[in-house]
Amino acid sequence: MKNFSFLSAALFLSTVLSAQGFDPFDEDPLTSGKWELLDNLGASYATEDGWWRVTCPQGMEFNHWVGFNDAVQLRRDDIPEDFIMETRLNLEQLPDYYHIGLMVYYDIYDILAWGPFCSAGVAGGCNHHVAVERTGAAQIIVDQTGVDTLDLQIRKEGTTYTFRWREDETQPWH
Repeated sequence: MKNFSFLSAALFLSTVLSAQGFDPFDEDPLTSGKWELLDNLGASYATEDGWWRVTCPQGMEFNHWVGFNDAVQLRRDDIPEDFIMETRLNLEQLPDYYHIGLMVYYDIYDILAWGPFCSAGVAGGCNHHVAVERTGAAQIIVDQTGVDTLDLQIRKEGTTYTFRWREDETQPWH
């Protein structure tokens, strides 16, 4: 397996935890010097109460797939071998097509994306599910959530990645 060079997240990024530290996003990550932003299409950003919020313009495709690298990505390259990355998402005002959440970035067209997925033209459609998907490949893991707001987590220990979700912090991880 390749070593990852960046971790990315879309929409809301709350915390990145590791043996080397914790980033609660108390300050704008774009001015902290720790994070790099990839945004080719002009989203807007805000830091508030420990959350970094991304708002994408309507009617534009923010895609990451083979040959496309237009998804908004907040990345950093100093993540240690073992880490926990978490975010909270609100899906109430999204378009009819999306795959948002957390990403493990190996190379420009080689990522693992973990989060809610919706596409009327793809098996599963828009039925409140989360998926792990590798660039250019079908969904690897799919789980039904039935909720519009949820927490996501990616944990890496050694060579093992664990992808989990929960409705809120009072609920157990799935």
